[in-house]
Amino acid sequence: MKSATEKRKLLRQLLAGSDIVMAPSCGTPLEARQIEDIGFMAIHGSGSVAHQQAGYQDAGLLTMTDMVQRMTVLSECLDIPVIADMDTGFGNVANVVRSVREYERAGVAAFHLEDTVAKVGFAEHSEVEVISRTEMVNKIKAAVDTRTDESMMIIARSENRTDLNEFIERNAECIEAGADGCWTSGALGQEGIQALRK
Repeated sequence: MKSATEKRKLLRQLLAGSDIVMAPSCGTPLEARQIEDIGFMAIHGSGSVAHQQAGYQDAGLLTMTDMVQRMTVLSECLDIPVIADMDTGFGNVANVVRSVREYERAGVAAFHLEDTVAKVGFAEHSEVEVISRTEMVNKIKAAVDTRTDESMMIIARSENRTDLNEFIERNAECIEAGADGCWTSGALGQEGIQALRK
């Protein structure tokens, strides 16, 4: 079984290549092993899937402890990297610091941290209230300063769907603050994705 650091380095190598890396979402070890056996090179430890399996709406009802337990089990049963959902970091900057420590101990290869004020359920095309750009950047800085294994990737995720320029500038500042990548929302459409590429 590969170590957490080996899987983190593997994910970085995969993403540095020219091929698209597909990471199907899953929530149980059985699903994760099947995805690995099929030949996928990574999985997504999805918060929405975790909520569905617990019988909840995806509204931030699972705690950090709930999610860490799930990510630990997924990470321990695989030789491929786990890209984990860290939601909002489960609170303010102090909560982000604790969450990063726990997710790193869980063995995930990467995690994405989003800028919503509070989870209100999965609604791809609805407006979502987001925290200020400054607060989001501070969360990313805290995450970067907290991780002890620099091979673990930090992904900034913005749910700002009403202002494309703000979305781009917010993600750019998160990258400048040390995030290794950003999560682009499908709600931006092709025009938004093309703008990000520029």
